[in-house]
Amino acid sequence: MKAPSLRRSAGFGIDEPKVSWGLLAGFRVWLFAVQVFCVVSSDAEAGVHLRPLWEMTYQPGRGNASGHAVAVYGNRIVGIGLEAPEPGGRNAHWLVIVYDREGRLLWARTQGSSFGDGASPSSVAVDKAGSIFASGGEGYRAGGYGWLVVKYDLDGKAVWRWRPRSLEGREDTCYAVKPDGSGGCYVVGMEQSRREQAVRGVIIRLDSRGHLMWRRVHVGPGGGDAAIVSAAKLGTDGIVVLGAEAPLNNRYGRWWLARYRHDGELVWAGTRSGGEQVVPAPARVAVGRDGMVIAVGEDRSGPSLGRSRWVLLRYTASGELVWAKDHEVPKGVARRPSGLAVDGAGRIILCGSVESADNGGAEQIALFRYASDGEPTRSSGYRTGVAAAFRATDMAIDPFGNIAFVGSTEYRKDRVNHEKWITAYLPKPQ
Repeated sequence: MKAPSLRRSAGFGIDEPKVSWGLLAGFRVWLFAVQVFCVVSSDAEAGVHLRPLWEMTYQPGRGNASGHAVAVYGNRIVGIGLEAPEPGGRNAHWLVIVYDREGRLLWARTQGSSFGDGASPSSVAVDKAGSIFASGGEGYRAGGYGWLVVKYDLDGKAVWRWRPRSLEGREDTCYAVKPDGSGGCYVVGMEQSRREQAVRGVIIRLDSRGHLMWRRVHVGPGGGDAAIVSAAKLGTDGIVVLGAEAPLNNRYGRWWLARYRHDGELVWAGTRSGGEQVVPAPARVAVGRDGMVIAVGEDRSGPSLGRSRWVLLRYTASGELVWAKDHEVPKGVARRPSGLAVDGAGRIILCGSVESADNGGAEQIALFRYASDGEPTRSSGYRTGVAAAFRATDMAIDPFGNIAFVGSTEYRKDRVNHEKWITAYLPKPQ
């Protein structure tokens, strides 16, 4: 399958989930294609293979599908991904699928574009009332690309849809959505006018009816680039966001982490630099029950950015750095953490795809676990039986400690590459 083109922002190493629909041929869309790499201990190399409680695949006839993000609510597992019913990736749109804890399909809803081009999904979240918030983007007939946010009720009915008023002539990317606890949501991403070079990070809050409450913009040093790629709810009074910033006309930058109150007031903001001539690629942020803030990503440097250091950070709720862990990536080892969660005991869990030496180099799922002090504990492997390659794109932990994840798997049939969406539910790792 030929992957769609990903437009790289000017100042840092974040690949944007922008689909070039005209070039889409059998497509593959990855929400956070940041190529984060990680070193695993000898115990992790051996791994503990987990058997899923259940595993579901989805593919629309002769078309393709890929899972992008997942969330849990009570006994429900909610996934969002991309579906292309026709061969060649034509008429692609996002799809929301909801299963119960037994793996039974409850409902599925599609969301296309109202402006003549495909809609691509980025994130999904569920609030305490069971309302589902889905975010992504859509292309416009006159050119450009913009945000799209949809709220569904518990039965899958669309309550409202939100789009920015400025619809054309922009290249905006929506990365994540999080409920605000009052029936509305926070949404983060980036925006760029075709007439301007600088990229700006954006965070907005929508009320329970889908009306814009406030909007905040973050600009890099000296009017440089900035993007916000992930968000996590922090208690009852606001949100923590993770992104990157870089000076004007400078590809090298630094991580940027900030906390906003529910009314949009900035509480604190901090930066982290991996050194000179380093391109930051932050990926995910999560918050534990005690308010600890965990961020994960990658620092890239060297010729053609071929040198990679995997980074794991812990902050307090007040923005103080507690510890930072990073590792050099050995040559030939490709580990791509794509999901981050903190369980009830404060343990940190990363989900990613690993090249399996005992499976012809094909990728399999791996869970990397760390104690609250950032030290590695034990890792687990999981390989699907439906195909040779399986890529994970997101994960979520339910109240029982079980893990739901989504991804996709590739296979070849009649000399044509195909892709299936996979949703799996794994027992709590021991």
